[in-house]
Amino acid sequence: MTTITDVEDAFEAAAREHPLALHVVDGDGRTVVSLAAGPGPRPMSVDSPVFLYSVTKAAVGLTAVVAAGRGLLDLDAPVADVWPAFGVHGKGEVTVAQALSHGAGVPGWPDGAIDVGILADLDKATARLADQPAWAEAGTPCEHVYSYGHVVGAILQHATGSRIDDLWQQTVAGPLGLDLVMSPPADAVPLTDPDGVLAALGPGRPPLLTRLLNQLEPLRDVAWVNALTPANAPLAPAVTGWASAAGLARMYAAWAGEWGRATLGLELQQRSWTAHTSGQDLAMGGHYDWALGTVVDEVAFGMGGIGGCSAWHDHRSGLSVGLVTARVPRPGALDELEAAVDGLARM
Repeated sequence: MTTITDVEDAFEAAAREHPLALHVVDGDGRTVVSLAAGPGPRPMSVDSPVFLYSVTKAAVGLTAVVAAGRGLLDLDAPVADVWPAFGVHGKGEVTVAQALSHGAGVPGWPDGAIDVGILADLDKATARLADQPAWAEAGTPCEHVYSYGHVVGAILQHATGSRIDDLWQQTVAGPLGLDLVMSPPADAVPLTDPDGVLAALGPGRPPLLTRLLNQLEPLRDVAWVNALTPANAPLAPAVTGWASAAGLARMYAAWAGEWGRATLGLELQQRSWTAHTSGQDLAMGGHYDWALGTVVDEVAFGMGGIGGCSAWHDHRSGLSVGLVTARVPRPGALDELEAAVDGLARM
């Protein structure tokens, strides 16, 4: 068990090298911890938007869950019922729930490295994803590193007629007043990357993960990310999201709280953080329990990103956490801080 002082001490140690913001709220939305500090060209605050990488996948999953709660999407139906083109090459049995939990079998595009410009044409990008055999059996855990937002986004567009970024704003971010966006805000804090994005993964990563990350190399280049504007940014909702620590904490608090129960109903709310694919993840290399947009265990659900940002909700304490950094960290650099926050949740 840790105290708030322990969290503050761990934060101070991590912020000596990393521009950081941490925001923790309880089940009633009251602030428990709110800290921001660290070096960098721009002062950090808990309201500073930072590029999230895979943390954005939680917003994609939540958008689909909200659509299911409105009766627009059947989680148990085959993806091909909604998106017929996906069912070719033996993928006809993949369910929507499996697709939302990284079990659709198309973690990448079929032709190796692709031009990032294809992401500007969602129809073309998703058509190329669909028109290939599955890389693994339906329901096999394999993080769809860059393709998750395209798969889920295509399902939603076929089911509702709206793009994923528009649905997110209309059904979740707008009503809740969240600052998570899928197009670069003007006040985004610039990223720094002294060791390289791939170095953040550490040694011994599975070859498949490197292959997937190499498909869209510009997204590994923080200078390229920092230069994005609404006019030139691709829509790759698996990773192209920006939010603040406070915004992420509020998203999880809403998802796990009264807004989630009222919007989804208790059964769907609980199903949304229940594992739908489990086992050795082919891309990530370890055991993963994937829910509908997040990783889950017996006490929490949430999502982290290669850039060091993470956010989660702890069922034991009712605490929701948003942690963002504007420096891609070395492996383990933020472990002590995250462990201190986890200990706080056990108080």
